[in-house]
Amino acid sequence: MVDDIAVLADRNGWTVDDDVATYAPEPGGWLARVRKVRVAGHSYERWHIAVIDPHRCARYTCFASSVGEAARVAERRIRATGAQR
Repeated sequence: MVDDIAVLADRNGWTVDDDVATYAPEPGGWLARVRKVRVAGHSYERWHIAVIDPHRCARYTCFASSVGEAARVAERRIRATGAQR
């Protein structure tokens, strides 16, 4: 998969606004946001993933090395939170 955030717009449940992709399969529910960030002191970038609860508080964050990995992690985490309801 190409490391361009725009490719996430083609996946179900995803929207892309400039440099931030949001995965929100259920309106008003848990969501995940993905964006590219520069790692301080390094010449490379990583993908930052934030999983956000319905009250808009970040409950989990991590990094991925590719946009495809970031999408899989975000989708998996959102599915896991739905299973806990």
